[in-house]
Amino acid sequence: MINNPHPPITLCMIVKNEAEHLANCLESIQEVVDEIIVVDTGSTDSTIQIAQHYGANIISLPWTSDFATARNVGITQAKGTWILVLDADEELDQGSKDELKLCAMHLQYEGFFLRIHNHTGKEKSSPTATVNPILRMFRNRPEHLFRGIIHEQIAASITDHRPNAALHLSTVMIHHYGYADHTVIEKDKIQRNVTLLEIALSRSPNDPFQHFNMAVEYMRLGEHQKALTHIHKSMELSVADTSYGHLLHKYEIRCRYALGEIDEALNCCNEAITMYPEYTDIFHLKGAILFANRKLQEAKSVLMKAVELGPAPTHYHTETGLGTYLSCNMLGQIAEEVGHDSEAITWYTKSALFQSDWVQSSNRILRIMKCSNQEQDIPELLANQFPLQIQSTEIRNEIIHWLALDGSYQAAQTLNTQLDTNMTDELKASWRSLISSDQPFTSDFSQETLTLAIPYAYQFGQENKAFNLLRQWELRYQNESRICADILHSQEHVQDPVLQPNKPTESLMNEAILLSRTWIALTDALLSRTEPTSPHYSAIRRVRLMLPLPRIK
Repeated sequence: MINNPHPPITLCMIVKNEAEHLANCLESIQEVVDEIIVVDTGSTDSTIQIAQHYGANIISLPWTSDFATARNVGITQAKGTWILVLDADEELDQGSKDELKLCAMHLQYEGFFLRIHNHTGKEKSSPTATVNPILRMFRNRPEHLFRGIIHEQIAASITDHRPNAALHLSTVMIHHYGYADHTVIEKDKIQRNVTLLEIALSRSPNDPFQHFNMAVEYMRLGEHQKALTHIHKSMELSVADTSYGHLLHKYEIRCRYALGEIDEALNCCNEAITMYPEYTDIFHLKGAILFANRKLQEAKSVLMKAVELGPAPTHYHTETGLGTYLSCNMLGQIAEEVGHDSEAITWYTKSALFQSDWVQSSNRILRIMKCSNQEQDIPELLANQFPLQIQSTEIRNEIIHWLALDGSYQAAQTLNTQLDTNMTDELKASWRSLISSDQPFTSDFSQETLTLAIPYAYQFGQENKAFNLLRQWELRYQNESRICADILHSQEHVQDPVLQPNKPTESLMNEAILLSRTWIALTDALLSRTEPTSPHYSAIRRVRLMLPLPRIK
């Protein structure tokens, strides 16, 4: 396809009706691979035309419910020195192109493990991605053939013919979107996988790897007792140093927890920590279980160990954020629970610095400072802790917008004393439409109208009017909806993928955010009129901290 200075790489794929994803995949490997071979198993959409557009050699093959067979048909036609295997819903990270080319120069290796980031959302920055090292690039030799009708593997055929074969762990990153929630539903991949795994186990009932794979599918179906049965069977059949042994223990912990077996789950954590003392995920998982069961000091100790370890070594299957931003975030939550605001701010700051989505992750810091009478210190904290980030006009404006939505008008004005003219005019018009009338708040005023009016009210000392309007609106809203209770029950500071809580629906969250912005102003008004020594003050402050964070549009 192209004339690369490195030994040629052939991309081999099997596809069926992948028009939605295929172009992104093939675009990602431009100027890296020298040949593309696509085995199509019966597409009825534009998959073949897209592949041809990128110069692929198309092989049509009837689907026989055997992934290894389909893979092998493609790789036996490859001309490159190296075989690169990708699925249509995967993309090579653009920052990994040079490293992949460099790997191809090292012919002393028989293969390279690439880091597959399995996203649960469509975006590469998904906070719930799992990371798994998988052998995806290997030397093109006739004897190197895949095995297994599902979760097909290449490593065994390499090591069977070359027991001393050198396989290298690279940091090349592949983004995989095939198990994002919407895709799983569309393709019904779980049930397909279960069916194929049942066939595989009927042929080889003592295959520990396929018992492990079956456990994973049952976990995704929420059938944790069945998953636990296959985990124990895989443990029984596996050799001591099996590459997925750490995952068997990690998934046993999750199943125990999901089944309500808290003590057993913690015992499994302790056993796994003894066996895998550098595996950060187990420490975070233990900390999350302890935190969920209100054992705060124990949770803090274990989570601090996770942060000390940092991200798990590259040979482990892991999850983004464990040992970094998720662990720090949970430590911040613990500090909040025991009333240590400054410590909470410290941990949330560390969490924010670990993340690319910096503004959203810093919101908790700003919320605590607002509720701890430290709003005047927010600009200084931002300047000291995030000096590079706030130099960006876009980020600075986003922070100002967020502060205004959360009621931190003083800090917002300090960051930018001259509000956007259009916004100011809109606020003034909205406020005047309310302030000019003494009539009770009615349905004629929308949530958005009132939301725009609140900042203007506070800026011009009209808190009493705002408070009365908010109180009337809150009563009307409460009569129409039970959203208040839903907010309090569904609120989480940050969704932690380890314990996999149920996610509120999008419509519920949109409504909750709108109401939250109203309650923010309401609680601020109450706090301003309540003595800090009053028993009501701490209760109001607690409610203020619990409210869902404003959403930046």
